[in-house]
Amino acid sequence: MTHPSFKRDLFILTLLCVALLCFQLGVLYYMNPDESRYVDAAREMLATGQWITPTLNGTTFLDKPALFYWIEIIIMKTLGLHPWSVRLLPVGFATFACVMNYIAGRLLYDRKTAWLAALVLLTSTLFFIAAHYTNMDLMVASLIDASLWFFLFWLEKKRSGFLYASYLFAGLAFLTKGMIAIAFPALIIGCFILIYRRWVLLKKMHILLGILIILALNLPWYGMVQHRNPEFAYYFFYVQQFLRFSGNHSFNMRNPAYYYIMIIVAGMLPWSLFLVQSLWQKATEKETFILLWIGVITLFFSIPASKTPGYILPVFPPIAFMIGRYIALYWQTPRQFKEIKIIAIVYALLFIGASFFIKTDLKLTAHIPATALWPSLLIINVSWIILLAIAFKWSRKSVSQAFFIAFFILQSAFLMSLIKPIESDRNQKSIEPIAQIINQNGNPNETIIEYQRYDYDLLLYTQHDVKVVYPWNDPHIWNEDSWRRELMEDVYYKHTPRQPNLVLPEALPALWKTASAPVFLVASPHDLPQLHSILGPFKILYQNQNQVLLGR
Repeated sequence: MTHPSFKRDLFILTLLCVALLCFQLGVLYYMNPDESRYVDAAREMLATGQWITPTLNGTTFLDKPALFYWIEIIIMKTLGLHPWSVRLLPVGFATFACVMNYIAGRLLYDRKTAWLAALVLLTSTLFFIAAHYTNMDLMVASLIDASLWFFLFWLEKKRSGFLYASYLFAGLAFLTKGMIAIAFPALIIGCFILIYRRWVLLKKMHILLGILIILALNLPWYGMVQHRNPEFAYYFFYVQQFLRFSGNHSFNMRNPAYYYIMIIVAGMLPWSLFLVQSLWQKATEKETFILLWIGVITLFFSIPASKTPGYILPVFPPIAFMIGRYIALYWQTPRQFKEIKIIAIVYALLFIGASFFIKTDLKLTAHIPATALWPSLLIINVSWIILLAIAFKWSRKSVSQAFFIAFFILQSAFLMSLIKPIESDRNQKSIEPIAQIINQNGNPNETIIEYQRYDYDLLLYTQHDVKVVYPWNDPHIWNEDSWRRELMEDVYYKHTPRQPNLVLPEALPALWKTASAPVFLVASPHDLPQLHSILGPFKILYQNQNQVLLGR
């Protein structure tokens, strides 16, 4: 690893990651719900100077630990609050994950494996998308993976510094999202020890010292937040960690047990074409460890009913690593020459079918103009033509190099072309146009009301709390995983009589008439007749198919 090419490679890889991942990073408005929710919690912590207890529209928000918020606060203080600036966090951790894959390839195998493992990860579709979306999934995945990589480095190289680094990253992951930071390494390492009967590792791992490292990183915040919020331990560890895993019916995104298999196959595209053969190989101890890493995490997340795509991100670096190792292992061999032809044909059929589907499925493209889709369609059709030409016409001497260079370049171009259709779809649903009108016509004493809706991004654009009108005495709120329950958690867990930003419908007329001017109300267009009967005359300042802005 001290070879001169190591530092040069890391520098080039970092530049490549930044260039690809930062392309049009700010063209997407803040995305709901996760991005706007978590970034606004950080914004509120910065605005109030309260760095211990996160809040959401003034309501205590104890779903996740504080490390994510602290990093976002530093970014906001340094670069300001912008869609592109807050997304530097996932870009940074995506780059870190690619760098770790390179280091793993270099330490465990060779330079070719290192580059392939890093580039396969960088150009995997779900990984690329996750790097443009600010939440905690990619961050905690990168930290957990770093912990596991360093443990594997320690197993292979017997350097104690690697072991301590493993505990350090596990501690940071615990401060990002809680118990999975300990559960995953414990389960994976435990299975590895059991399979190979290497009980001596339990003595060599300095577990007590590792626990002290993790506690030193976490006890200050966990202790302070528990002291200020007596409900924290019950809510965070039992409700958010245990009940969510146990399949409690009140959590959303309920999906079947095989859901993550589909997400892995789709999310690793186009590299999924190498997935089965790369994982179905004769395994040494280090490959067994990586396969356990993939299998344990996939099984773990497949058990609960509540499943979201981002949860499975910790398996993407090791899968990309195994694919990179497989390609490097058979580089320029008859087996690879044959496989390249098969892959090129499958790739062509896959994307011809995808092109036809995108062109004809109106439900998929109804909100995306053709001008946004054509670049992606053009790239994927040019891609299969080029790859087929290389596979069947290129000289055997350099076919592998030409094929995989083309694969990386064409996939990178395709990923960058995806930003435009995503922008077209997401931005038209954004509250940003309404927020602009509020900012242009309001003042620091303005009153902003949301009627039976809650737009997380409205708080980011206006940097102002909002009054939310809803039947807050409805007992069904606690049976759903929604913004309504999030905003009521102070009332439920702290037994607070009321929250000042939560307004019952019967109190809306008085609020509308007496609130500090100017007064703005955001609603859905279908609520206009009802609001006419409740409020009387009002001005419509803006309206589209998703939302309407009223003024007093």
